[in-house]
Amino acid sequence: AHGVRLFNFPGGEYYTTDAGTVTLNADGTVHVSMEARMVDDADALLMVNAYFASLMTWDEWLDTPGPENYKSDCGLGDPTEWKYTTLLDSSSITGAGSLAGTHLDLTHQPMNEYFGFQFGEGANNKNGNFGFSGWFYYNGNLVVDGDTILNAVTGEDDFMGSGDLFGDIDFMQDWSTTLTYCIKDCIGNTSQFSYIIESSGEVMNPLEGDGMQGGETDTTPTLHKDLISIATLHPNPTSGQTVLVLDAKADVRTKVVLMDMSGNLVVNVFDGMLYEGWENTVTMNLQGVESGMYQIQITAKAFVTTKKLLVTD
Repeated sequence: AHGVRLFNFPGGEYYTTDAGTVTLNADGTVHVSMEARMVDDADALLMVNAYFASLMTWDEWLDTPGPENYKSDCGLGDPTEWKYTTLLDSSSITGAGSLAGTHLDLTHQPMNEYFGFQFGEGANNKNGNFGFSGWFYYNGNLVVDGDTILNAVTGEDDFMGSGDLFGDIDFMQDWSTTLTYCIKDCIGNTSQFSYIIESSGEVMNPLEGDGMQGGETDTTPTLHKDLISIATLHPNPTSGQTVLVLDAKADVRTKVVLMDMSGNLVVNVFDGMLYEGWENTVTMNLQGVESGMYQIQITAKAFVTTKKLLVTD
């Protein structure tokens, strides 16, 4: 059960989800979306989109600037086994139903990042299930039943406050399943094959390679650590267009995207096949992209590599 609480919120404090998704991206970033309904008013809806920086281990979290800690109200789970991250400023809440017209921008709280958003067994601070929780600060305009609620201090429509997100999730837990198939040709000959899909909770595609073989024995597929390498990226810096040349160690479907340094998608550049032994050229048109430092992310199956790109005026 996912939920959201906004402390001392005139629209009602407690909301539980009708629907929600948690997406763990190949670069370790996480997107949580919720359609949350107020406990005491079924017509009050909040649509939550929370974006998080890459997940960190406990040791990595401790190595970030300033003091860090965890929050374990229930004393369940092992916080040193949890993953930690921070809420990105692109996160927001919009209202629907009796809260239509509401829009709140979310930022991480506390601002010094003493506590992070935490993911793991017992990390939701509600029970011992695999879940997540953390605090946020919100500000924006609040509309209830068509009326804009003004800030009691400023008299403006800059409503602000704090809250938290929490929920039970299982997308990072270990799991395994075996799929078995029987095929028959046109004259009645049959053959059986199977493959195992496994997840260790890490970011990976369980179907590396073709994952299949005949008979009753399964094998573990392998993947080149250097499946794709960047031969050239020129010009870099660029003011409008640059050419990316990629070398592939196998024929593989590949996706290339341009992201800002916070991990937000800027441009979908390429989604198609790369071929072993070929000079795979991808032309990137950056017209309209603001100047600044970006990263090109290249993903194929469980393989990920990145390259920085500077865009100038």
